[in-house]
Amino acid sequence: MGLAESSQWLRLGHWKASGWSRLWFIGALSGWQSEADGGDFFLARNGKSSPSAELNATLRAFTRPTPAGDEHAICRFPARFRWLHRQLRFDRDRLAAPRCGKFEAYLKSVKPKSAIVVFSSYFLSKAASAFGHTFLRIEKDEPHAGTERRQLLDTGIDYSATVTTSNALIYGIMGMIGGFRGTFRKLPYYYKVREYNDFDTRDIWEYRLDLSDEQLFMLVAHLWELGSTYFDYFYFTENCSYHILGAIEAARPDIELLSGVKSPVIPADTIKALFSVPGLVVDVAYRPSLMTQFRHRVEGMSDVQLDTVEKLVEAPDSQFPDSMTTRQRIQVLDAAADLVDIKYSKTLLVDLGSEPSRLKLRLLERRARIGQPSADVSVAIPWHKQPHVGHGSRRIGIGAGTMRGADEYLSLQLRVTLHDLADPAPGYPELSQIEFLPFELRYFPDRQRLRFERASLVRIVHLNSQGRFNRRISWKVDVGGTRIYDRGCDGCFVGVALVGGGIAKSLSGDRVALFTTLDTYFMAGPDLNGIEDAPIRLGIGPAAGVRVRFTERLLTVVAGDWIWLPAQTPLAMWSASGTLRWAISRNFALDVSARTIRRTYDGRLAAMFYY
Repeated sequence: MGLAESSQWLRLGHWKASGWSRLWFIGALSGWQSEADGGDFFLARNGKSSPSAELNATLRAFTRPTPAGDEHAICRFPARFRWLHRQLRFDRDRLAAPRCGKFEAYLKSVKPKSAIVVFSSYFLSKAASAFGHTFLRIEKDEPHAGTERRQLLDTGIDYSATVTTSNALIYGIMGMIGGFRGTFRKLPYYYKVREYNDFDTRDIWEYRLDLSDEQLFMLVAHLWELGSTYFDYFYFTENCSYHILGAIEAARPDIELLSGVKSPVIPADTIKALFSVPGLVVDVAYRPSLMTQFRHRVEGMSDVQLDTVEKLVEAPDSQFPDSMTTRQRIQVLDAAADLVDIKYSKTLLVDLGSEPSRLKLRLLERRARIGQPSADVSVAIPWHKQPHVGHGSRRIGIGAGTMRGADEYLSLQLRVTLHDLADPAPGYPELSQIEFLPFELRYFPDRQRLRFERASLVRIVHLNSQGRFNRRISWKVDVGGTRIYDRGCDGCFVGVALVGGGIAKSLSGDRVALFTTLDTYFMAGPDLNGIEDAPIRLGIGPAAGVRVRFTERLLTVVAGDWIWLPAQTPLAMWSASGTLRWAISRNFALDVSARTIRRTYDGRLAAMFYY
């Protein structure tokens, strides 16, 4: 019957025809290889590399009377059993009939009614969450299911790495080479809401899937199977998004999801993959973060009310102004309680006897004495921020320009992922930029010369708009290389590490953002004339810029910096740049940019293709 080669069996075992997905920059293995790395997931000794051997071992194990109970293959692999029984119509009298107590308890606790893919928005303060995160919510089949309070009691199924180090460098390396174990975990949905919505102040998008009762059972049963194994976690390929799609494919053999996902695998691309299958997503819901709700609470408050919120967070027994009405006092106490949650989220969870916990309790006591209900916080759904409506995560730019008024060149720009401040705004965080492996090649026809102009391993800008209740700094990081033009190195290519921090202020709903930072630079290159003629340069200085969003698809970013280079040649350097980008469609834009570094002028016109 060819069951060992059927797509359903291959998906249940997560076998792939090669090892291409393991490392997106190396293709090595041939034949079959399962992406599951835990030995308990296979019943045959060579099951990881042989779907046929694993099928034979599975069928034999189903007929064996031992081991009894939860350790029997029928209990360990209920999705396999369900599918094979549909294909072969087993004679039940010839099969073992173990009591699968643990699996039955799991089904009883989950009580599946529907499956929902959850996208937690971008969070640059955590490296693992910089690109967002996806996981599953299994809605319970209970009375009043679907109401906001009942949703919190649903089951969350999360796939993530078991991190064994707190060192950022080691974490980055281990994440790229598969040094961590990735596992599926079952936990209450309210825990994930608390973690993402409240702790990390990240908005959540929920995508309900069209699954029949049989397909939903297969998904839940297969997740049970996956709970006993692990996968080597690869940050750019076999990550949370990749294996969530793999589990859905195993439940719905009639659709293709993983085949259309590019490497590196970005959570937003996972959501786009769901929408690539007509009718798979039947409903979209939005859950605003605690920070988003707080901003709506204080929107429109008077200065007196805002001052009182600040006082209550520091001293919960502060007196209300005599002129404040009961309704205004309710609004102020609710906002103050939310602000305590935001400022002390982690402490409130782990230490109920802490000062923030006592502060929160005192505010709730004062609120309870009023004895009137609070008005619902109504947050308009920002449909333009849905992750799947954004431009493609990769970008290629083709253009032409001139330097110093005479050197004409052709330009090729590539970026593996994801978004910069001038890219079209829909689907992405408004004031954040994160780019992985962006670089630019230039070809000068007159000199028949090809060379790198700039390249980065990672380039991040995170602007936090300053306000009464937000004093977080803005920051940026750039690690890579660039070509510099001054007396110490005219046109040479040097390695650069830049770290900066400062403040930002956004206006008119983030349409305009002003920012300034103090940056430190480290540069090194064999042709660089740096400190005491050594090929090393150190610098520090201010930078500033403005970003203006005229429309969702027409943006400009203008920035400049000045760098002091003590005991070096030259003593200082400065640069200024500007970009105007018009997105004609979601995945195509025209870009005009100009830059000057001391006396070197550079202008370029390019077409940007996102994919």
